[in-house]
Amino acid sequence: MLGKIIVNLPGCLLFQEKTPRSILKSFLFATPLLMFVVVAFGLASTTSFPAPDELEHISYAAYLQATGRVLPEFQKQTTLDRSDFGQWDTRPNYIGHPSPYYLFIEQFLDRSLAPQQAILLPRLASLGLLLVGLALAVQAGFRSFEQDEVALAVFCIGLVFCPEILSIARQVTNDALGILGGALAYWGAMTQQRFGWFSSVGIVAGLTLALWAKLNAGLEVGVFLSMLFALRRPCSAQFLASIAAGGLIGVLPYIIFIIDYGAVVPVTAEAIWEVSHLNNLLEYFPIFFFNIGYTWGFGKTDLWSTFTTTGVLTTVAFWTMMAGAVLGVWPARQHSSDPRATVAVAAVMTFLLVLPMHLWFASTRLGYSIPAASFRYYLPLWPALIHALAYAVLTAAKPSRRVSLAFLSAAALGLGWI
Repeated sequence: MLGKIIVNLPGCLLFQEKTPRSILKSFLFATPLLMFVVVAFGLASTTSFPAPDELEHISYAAYLQATGRVLPEFQKQTTLDRSDFGQWDTRPNYIGHPSPYYLFIEQFLDRSLAPQQAILLPRLASLGLLLVGLALAVQAGFRSFEQDEVALAVFCIGLVFCPEILSIARQVTNDALGILGGALAYWGAMTQQRFGWFSSVGIVAGLTLALWAKLNAGLEVGVFLSMLFALRRPCSAQFLASIAAGGLIGVLPYIIFIIDYGAVVPVTAEAIWEVSHLNNLLEYFPIFFFNIGYTWGFGKTDLWSTFTTTGVLTTVAFWTMMAGAVLGVWPARQHSSDPRATVAVAAVMTFLLVLPMHLWFASTRLGYSIPAASFRYYLPLWPALIHALAYAVLTAAKPSRRVSLAFLSAAALGLGWI
C-alpha cells in the first residue's frame, strides 16, 4: 500500500519530461519545501517570543517534563521565567488543552540552555508536525486540480502560504497538531477511493489528533467528516466507522477532564487574566467578524485589531474570498458522487455551521472576548476550505468568474502579508 502511495505521488512530476506545464506543477508541489526554507531561516534568527502565548505553551511541556506526568495538573501549572527556563514564575498557566502535543514537545526541550537556544528545537519539532500536514494536504489535493493550472495554483499557494499558518509555523503551539489533524482528515477523505483502509486510518488519526490538540479543532474536523458522510453517495460504512473510531479515541482526554475538573475546557485565559472584552452582542458582533478577517494576516494572532487601511482591506479581502468560495461551490451540492465536490461543499457547510457556534461560545462563555475572535481557530479546516475555493475556480461557468476568484485569493494572500 505504501508503495502504491509513493508511486502515485505528484512529486514524481520532478522526474518526468520537462515541459512548461510539468515545471509549473513541480514548482507548485514543492511549495512546502520552499516554506520550510523560509521558516527555518526565520526561526534561526528569532530570539523573542513571536506570539503572546508561546511561553505558556512551552511552560506546559516543561511542567510535564519536570514532574514526569502524562496528564496535566491545571490547578498547579505555572509559567517559566522568561529569562531563565530553569526557573518558574508564579503566574498561572491558562493553557487548558489535552497533553499529547506537549508530551511530544517536551522530548525536544532542554531547560538548561538559555531561552533563545532552548526554544529552537521545540519550534522545529512543532514545525515538523505542520509540514507533514501540509505535505499530505498538497499531495491529496494535487490530483484534484492538476488538469487546471489556475485552480492548482490557488490550492497549493493558498494552502501553504496562508499568512496565519506561517505565523503558527514559527512558534510552539498546539495549533500545529490541529492543522496536522485537519490535513490528515482531508487526505483520508480525498484518497479513500484509491487507498481504501489506509485512508480510513488517516481519517481516524486526523480526527483523533485534532481532538487531542484542542476541542475546537476536533469539533471542526468532526463536523466536516460528518457532513462529508451525509453528502456522499453511496454511503460508506467504513467511512462512518472511521469517524466513530477517531471520535471515541479523541474524546478520552475530555472524559478525564470532566471527571477531574467538571469541564471539557478546565481553564481559559479569560478566567485567569484580564483580556480585552466588549459589553454586549451588539458591540461584539461586528468586531468578531472584523477580527477573524484581520487575524488572517501574518503576525496578527490574537491581537486587538486596529482599524488601519491595511487592516480593513485585509478583512474585506478575506471575507470576500470566503464568500466567493461559498457561492462558487454551492451548485456542486448535487454532485454526491464526485469526491472533489462533496469535500468542497462539506468544507463550506462546516465553516458556516461552526462560525455561529464560535460566536456563541466567545460571547456567552468567554464574555465577548476579543482574543477569542481569531482566524487561527479555523486552521484545521483550512485544507478543505482552500480546496473549496480551488474547486470554485475549477468549475466556474465563466472565464471572468475564474479570474475574479483567483484574483480574490491572490489579493487576500498579498494583503495578509503586509
